[in-house]
Amino acid sequence: MYKKPPQEEKMHLDSYACALCSLNPEETCLHLFFTCAFSQSCWNWLLIDWDLDLPPHEMLTKARTDFGSHIFREIFITAAWMIWKVRNGVTFDNKAVSLTEWKILLKEELGLVCIKAKQRIADSLKVWCENRL
Repeated sequence: MYKKPPQEEKMHLDSYACALCSLNPEETCLHLFFTCAFSQSCWNWLLIDWDLDLPPHEMLTKARTDFGSHIFREIFITAAWMIWKVRNGVTFDNKAVSLTEWKILLKEELGLVCIKAKQRIADSLKVWCENRL
C-alpha cells in the first residue's frame, strides 16, 4: 500500500516555473502537457489538436476521434512521456529545450513500443513512423 511521504521528504525545487517555455508560468500537468508552447509544438507536429475548452477526459476523447487511428493511445502516451523526458533533461541535466531532441526520443521510444505491441498495433505504428518520423 502506498504511503504518502512525510513533508520533509518531498522534493523542493528552486522554481516551479515551466522549464520548457519562456513565459515561466507555474508548471502544472495541464500546462506542461497541453498549453506550454513547447508541448503545443510537439502536438502540432503530430497533427494532434487539443480542445482546451473541454474537460480533460472529453479533450482526450475528442483528440482521439479527430486523430482517426487506432494507434492514437500509443502515440499520445509516448509523446507525452518524451515531453516529460525533455523537461527532465532541461530541469536536471541543463539540456536545451529542443523539438529535434524530442522527435529523436519519440522515434526511438516508438520503436521500442513496436517490439512489445500486438501485431496489428505494431504494424500500424511502423507504417505511421515511416511516414511521419
